[in-house]
Amino acid sequence: MQRIIVLSNTVGRNFEKAIKATAVREADGFEVVSLLTSNECDYDNLVRNIQKTSSHLFVDLEKKQPLNIKNQFDQKGNLFNSIYMSIKKNNLQNKLNLYPIKLNDITVNATWKHLNRIYKDISGLKLGLIGTGNIGSKLVSTLTESGVKVRCFNRDINKAISVVNNVILTKPEQVIVSPDVVRCIEHSIINTAGLIISCSEISEDLSEYISLIHGEYKIFLIGHSILKENALKKFQNNNIDVQRIDVGKELLSFVIGTLKTNNYDVFGKNTFNEYEVCSGGFIGEKNNLIVDNYKDPKWYIASSNGKGGVNYKNNIRGLKSLTELDDLYNQ
Repeated sequence: MQRIIVLSNTVGRNFEKAIKATAVREADGFEVVSLLTSNECDYDNLVRNIQKTSSHLFVDLEKKQPLNIKNQFDQKGNLFNSIYMSIKKNNLQNKLNLYPIKLNDITVNATWKHLNRIYKDISGLKLGLIGTGNIGSKLVSTLTESGVKVRCFNRDINKAISVVNNVILTKPEQVIVSPDVVRCIEHSIINTAGLIISCSEISEDLSEYISLIHGEYKIFLIGHSILKENALKKFQNNNIDVQRIDVGKELLSFVIGTLKTNNYDVFGKNTFNEYEVCSGGFIGEKNNLIVDNYKDPKWYIASSNGKGGVNYKNNIRGLKSLTELDDLYNQ
């Protein structure tokens, strides 16, 4: 079993020790251990301990700790940079591989995939959303682009308005639906199929709005300790489905996928027969052939137009052509 460490920091949660293990997940021969750290952590000691049990360390890029105004050279809120410098300082570059990760984006993707699994076709769905912070705002954009009508509530209505206006201005032109802002929390529940709660705390007891909720309504929780005491029991007694978004599957997909594709590199240019070929995003000269892998080409994709774009031409001798697939799927 190969161990992978995922490290992040947080605000608002205190632990007895500087490092707190929060989860262990196993899949496909990998054991993924999630660790949380505070700004009191000794990073030099941490990386030395990690390299004893693992050679792969994923560190959250998202800055969650405040700026250190006392020491401009000790910005431990920038976790990735702090770990990078500690690895370098302790000469562990050849023993501990460092990878960036954005855990809030993992949460957004996990939520989007979960909703697709639950509802099958989310286009045309109406959902309420409480909380338009970092995760919530990204969800508004992702869901809107998927055709979901989102009703957004935030304690700071101006923040919700800003998020919604930005999504409306940046969504693809052909996306018909647009998100809305509601001023009352109960308005995010009325006439919707479900509610996503993406905030650290809610002052209201959502179970007070049970009369507004129909039988197949679903509530999705993102975060920790969101509901008021006894609210979950009230929902369950009224057969209202409350689910917590589990990021585990998406996290495993990202970290294991990153390791398994780490050596995949097809960027470059080569000569194949009498042709100049390139792949992997390499910008070739005019009439260079774009192929699947410049080292060992099997498929001809297109020809470079010399300006960063492509031209689709006839088949090339010795290579498979995408027209084979065109013919296959146009029968």
